[in-house]
Amino acid sequence: MIMKKNITIILDPAHGEDVPGKRSPDGVHREYRWSRDRVRELKVILEAMGYEVYKTTDSENEPGLSKRKNFASSLKSDKPKLLLSLHNNAAGNGSQWMNARGIAVYTSKGVTKSDVCADFIIEQFKKDFPEFKVRMYKPANLEKDFEENFIVLMGNGYMGVLIEWLFQDNKEDVKELQSHRTNKRFEDSLVEAIESINDYFGKDEK
Repeated sequence: MIMKKNITIILDPAHGEDVPGKRSPDGVHREYRWSRDRVRELKVILEAMGYEVYKTTDSENEPGLSKRKNFASSLKSDKPKLLLSLHNNAAGNGSQWMNARGIAVYTSKGVTKSDVCADFIIEQFKKDFPEFKVRMYKPANLEKDFEENFIVLMGNGYMGVLIEWLFQDNKEDVKELQSHRTNKRFEDSLVEAIESINDYFGKDEK
């Protein structure tokens, strides 16, 4: 029996095929494609678990950051809405290989319910990926994530978390980004974090 879920999920794929850069220096890895592949797989998994799942765009191209934000803001739901924006990080301009590695999670500025969600995601990543560096702003509750006023996180009526998953200009990270096994582990880990967030907001309503 599928249990009723307490949150609605909005998946936000990164950039678009038409956005310059956003790839590995050798062109093997493309961020827009990686992100859309993960969104497609996660949507199937989460819907099978009983979640309502939406995507900010079905286009291969960049729809515009404001359109992403406005879609999430205007989506009608009687449950808390969680937007997850899936990206790959970069330390340079994409023209050469760099040394930075690891994972970072972002929310908008200020302490909000988004920070609660980010904490669950960070802790799950730390548990499931001890081989990767999980970058944190501070090792304290509600302060673990980095904070930026990214447009997609600045809408109304939803919790927004942006994940920078590994570096697309690091050779070792790109190997992981191209690995079916690592990508499946990422999806499974994020699903576990979503389940923890779902349980948290279920208790919050009681």
